[in-house]
Amino acid sequence: MILLEGHHSAVRALAYRGDSRELVSGGEDGLIFLWTLPKANGPRTLLRPTAGGTDQQSVEAIHVGSDDSVYASEASGTLIRISRPGLVHIDRHDSSPINVRCIVEFHGGVKPTLLTSAWNNLLQHRDPARLDVIEETRTLH
Repeated sequence: MILLEGHHSAVRALAYRGDSRELVSGGEDGLIFLWTLPKANGPRTLLRPTAGGTDQQSVEAIHVGSDDSVYASEASGTLIRISRPGLVHIDRHDSSPINVRCIVEFHGGVKPTLLTSAWNNLLQHRDPARLDVIEETRTLH
């Protein structure tokens, strides 16, 4: 077991990147880190620093896309894309506050889409580049 130190509060989301030698973590502190494994003291990269105020939202879900972009959802419902970790560039898409809890890449069409799922049973297919909603479906219990 290894201890990865960096977050100031609970870690809410984890995802492996590449060949599982890197781990992406998101926490209640709003930070997103890229960890090089297996060394606990190995290099870590702060992908998203704090905004410097109380507006930083807890990271609720994380996914690493096939193009190595990191997708994350905030507690407010905002989705962010960090393209090419190491070159920190953040795109934000302020969606309705639906509390996205799961983000996966879907390869069912001509090009991959993101599939997001929320507590309110709303499934959304999104364009990975712009994070815009392509299609929306409400599931039933």
